Amino acid sequence: MKLTRILVPPVFEDEAKSHQAFLLHVVLWSMVLVPIPYWTYTLISHPSNVPRVSIQALAGEGVNFLLIWMMRAGHVRWASRLQVGALWLFMTVTALTSAGVHSQAYQTGYCLVVVLAGMLLGFRVALAVGLLSASFGYLMLRAEAGGYIHFAPPDPPASVWIVGAVLFPVIAVAQYLAQREMRRALRIARDNGLRAQTLSDAAFEGLMIHDRGVIIDANQRFAEIFGYASPADLLGRRGLDFMLSEESRVRVHERMTAGGDVPLQVTAIRRDGSTFPGETHGRSLEYMGRTLRIVAMRDISDRLQAEQDRIRFRERMGQVQKLELVGRLAAGVAHDFNNLLTCISGNATLLRQTKPLSRDQGELLDSLQRAAESGSRLTGQLLAMGRQQDVARQILNVNDVVAGLHSVLLRLVGNDVKLEFDLAEALGPVDVDPGQVEQILVNLCVNARDAMSSGGVLTVRSREVQIGPDDCREHPDATPGPYVCVEVADAGAGMAPDVMARIFEPFFTTKPPGQGTGLGLAAVYGIVRQNAGFVAVSSDVGVGSVFAVHLPRAQATPGRV
Repeated sequence: MKLTRILVPPVFEDEAKSHQAFLLHVVLWSMVLVPIPYWTYTLISHPSNVPRVSIQALAGEGVNFLLIWMMRAGHVRWASRLQVGALWLFMTVTALTSAGVHSQAYQTGYCLVVVLAGMLLGFRVALAVGLLSASFGYLMLRAEAGGYIHFAPPDPPASVWIVGAVLFPVIAVAQYLAQREMRRALRIARDNGLRAQTLSDAAFEGLMIHDRGVIIDANQRFAEIFGYASPADLLGRRGLDFMLSEESRVRVHERMTAGGDVPLQVTAIRRDGSTFPGETHGRSLEYMGRTLRIVAMRDISDRLQAEQDRIRFRERMGQVQKLELVGRLAAGVAHDFNNLLTCISGNATLLRQTKPLSRDQGELLDSLQRAAESGSRLTGQLLAMGRQQDVARQILNVNDVVAGLHSVLLRLVGNDVKLEFDLAEALGPVDVDPGQVEQILVNLCVNARDAMSSGGVLTVRSREVQIGPDDCREHPDATPGPYVCVEVADAGAGMAPDVMARIFEPFFTTKPPGQGTGLGLAAVYGIVRQNAGFVAVSSDVGVGSVFAVHLPRAQATPGRV
């Protein structure tokens, strides 16, 4: 098991180190095999040289296994250096003790050392080994010419054949395996690059890398966010110059100078000049040997809109709940107050019938009864606001109710206001008390008249609408489905947002004291909610207001139920 494990090239966390260990593994085990045919050839052809060759073979094998141990222990670079050095020293010592540089075997051996140095340690080491070998060869030639060294006759060509037959196939195999590993590494790098590009392009946020502001890389999403067809349209440009507003550029520059990595909200500019709220997050990283800045950009328009919708929904829900609570309270008070008014009115009637009254006493009783009737109307509005009115529902067409009120509304709005009607021809029925519809129209038209102190046009419209889930987010008291909508639009002073937030509150009014009770719109709201509808209001200061009453469309045909 251990022998099998030692024949497998070691693998390290460092990929480059593993690659060098693979090449050294092939070379070292090749060197382990070389002495066997060399010793066999010596035994057959030159028996007298067997002792010397045996010592060389044993020394060589000892060095080879030592280097194998070093390589597997992780000292790959040092084992490679020692391998090249030991092989060069072996060739040099053998040349000095044998035929010198005249031997083709040693010439081939020096070439082998240069090739292995290039494979294991790189071109510079191979060049150094080649120059060193040439220098020693020259010195040996000079020493031989001067008579300082006497070399043996050159070895027969068979020794060259042994070296070539054993070592050059080894080198060829090593080169093939190295090329195969290189191709594999390139394929893995290409696949990893494609995978990284695919993941980058599939990201939900834009990614961009810049060098001191100049864009050098980006993904597809980044280009799409800013309205460009591809990242190639952005490369080489300074992003801060055209992608952010002036204020955002200053803030981003300050953040980059401070070195912060906290997300920053900015105003970004698309290619067509339109702006959108964005969130950017940047950090420094090593990229292609340089320290650059990677920036993530996200369009947060939908997120901000959703947050605004949630805030608006909570505000509307709070307002609805407040109106519900106040309505129940007002209805309870109205019941008790109505009982008191009934007692007052009844006693005044009995007093008138039981005895003759003077003129002054009669006027006092008339005044008392008028006050009781006025209070009764007030309690009626309170009960309508609290949705506790007695109703007589009827399947009807709202247009018929509007037509019946035509003359009444004309008298209410006066001569300074022009009353116009825009009624849909094919209008669906609603299930509602016609008296409540009249009350809604009268209250809305009176408010519209009061808002147009200088006169103007008051328009009453009717139409059918389909309410969907998105509309229900805008109006929490609505449910999806078909509705009949009655609009009362004026060209009056309009309302500010703070006033619009309170218009349905009981007793809230912007009219001078004595000119309004503040119960008209509260009663409208209560009636509409009693009939499972809702009211949509839009208003602009100086332009006017539109009150759109939505009542659920009934499925039956008009008629009493």
